[in-house]
Amino acid sequence: MPASRSPMRRRRRVRGGIAILAALVLPLLAGFAALAVDIGRVVVYRTELQSAMDACALAASAQLTGVNDASIFDVARAHALALTDPARAGAAARDPVSVNRMRFQRDTLSPARIRVAFSSTASGGPWVEASALSTGGLSPTAARFARCSYADEGNTLFLLPLLGTVVAGLPQQLTVSASATATLAPGQSVCAIPVAVCKVGAGTAANLYGRTVGERLTAVSNPGSGYGSGRYGWLDFTPPAGGASELRDLLNGSGACSVSAGSQVGQPGVVSTLESAWNARFGVYASAMDPASAKPDFTGYSYPTGSNHYADFVVRSAARAPFQGAVANNTTKLTGAQHASLGQRRRVAVAAIVDCSTWAASGSAQPPILDFACVLMLAPVRNGGSAAQWSQVAATMDVEFLGLTRTAGTPCASSGLAGGSFGPLVPALVQ
Repeated sequence: MPASRSPMRRRRRVRGGIAILAALVLPLLAGFAALAVDIGRVVVYRTELQSAMDACALAASAQLTGVNDASIFDVARAHALALTDPARAGAAARDPVSVNRMRFQRDTLSPARIRVAFSSTASGGPWVEASALSTGGLSPTAARFARCSYADEGNTLFLLPLLGTVVAGLPQQLTVSASATATLAPGQSVCAIPVAVCKVGAGTAANLYGRTVGERLTAVSNPGSGYGSGRYGWLDFTPPAGGASELRDLLNGSGACSVSAGSQVGQPGVVSTLESAWNARFGVYASAMDPASAKPDFTGYSYPTGSNHYADFVVRSAARAPFQGAVANNTTKLTGAQHASLGQRRRVAVAAIVDCSTWAASGSAQPPILDFACVLMLAPVRNGGSAAQWSQVAATMDVEFLGLTRTAGTPCASSGLAGGSFGPLVPALVQ
């Protein structure tokens, strides 16, 4: 054979070898590509589902404040499911835009498939899907952890099944699962109502700043005289800019958030125009107010006199009892059914603890927040009309001292960032 023809033959052999190699390698590369596409989709699904379960557990755990109320399991579950259910109404209503979704934010999760369970410990203890009718032996006071879980079955793979003709046994569908556990832990900041609980004398955290659990704190009638006498008054979180309209907005909403110990505050004095916003938390509404923008508590039952009312408040809250008094001056009050539908935890709130005696020397002083107290708003106040037309109202906007927010079992929980040393209890993920 002529020598000049041998290079051509060699090239033909090489091309033939490449074709054979390509025939063997291309299916393998296609398989890897199919695997990457399908697994990538599943990873996105899993991430979206995990985010939904994280939010679900945080929302549920926010209600587990140690209150002796079996219905708290139902309340916790309602708030947990609201984060994934755009159709949720009433107390746990949610803006559809903010609802957690999955599959590239295309589909909503099925609330019926979300398992919300409760336990007294994060591990080692039984998890109970408790409700008011069936607590499963778990006391509401002992429930400290909430867990949300979800298994999304039947996620069809796009490309990997195409290789089934070459590789036997490849899956056609995958199940995507996620779970999260949350509890309440001390936070770094707080959402607080614009109220200052005054410490007594040289009181410290060790003796609750001179306060007593169950004590009725009466708002001073004249901030210029005796504001530091161991009571409480309104608080300006943005001195000297704060005014009646700012405080009213804080009462109608969630309070002032991102407030921390050490923040300097001022005293705007007793602001009588806050009566409507205060009363709304009891389900008592002036003509210009709307429950949709100023949410009520689960109960409007009032305590115009006396002290140590929190235990009875828990009972009234579970029964969704409305305000039992008479109203006047174009004012309306909600029914028990409306409290059940619209109610939220609005009368147990966080308030700053301040050395109010500094204001006795200077009304423009700006003392720092020392700590945070948990308080119960006790009764609405008369808002116009004659005194004879109103009943079961208090002379001033009084609160009951329930302890420090950082104390375990105190019935106060707030939104905020966990990881503080003595801040109020806020939801935090543990698993």
